[in-house]
Amino acid sequence: YDLTMFLLVLLVVLCFQMATIEAGKQRTSKDWSKLTEKDWDRIEEEWETPEEKEEYAFRPPEKTGINMEELQALQKAGGAKNKKKIKEMIEESQVPQSGP
Repeated sequence: YDLTMFLLVLLVVLCFQMATIEAGKQRTSKDWSKLTEKDWDRIEEEWETPEEKEEYAFRPPEKTGINMEELQALQKAGGAKNKKKIKEMIEESQVPQSGP
């Protein structure tokens, strides 16, 4: 009975070691190239935390637009100072705002 138990424990230990060796096996370029899109999605899900997912999620840039009433008022008033403000307003309206 002792010998059987010893062999069983030895078999379990050897199986565990083989599993850990196989799991820790380094992948080659060939291995990585064989991964499908589904595999990459699974890997991404395993590695990415919910905070990272939120942080790296695609968010299209938001344009703020331009206040036409203010622009028209500045154009009517004229003057070099107002022309500079008009130019700045237009430039700022064309720069997309980044994320949160």
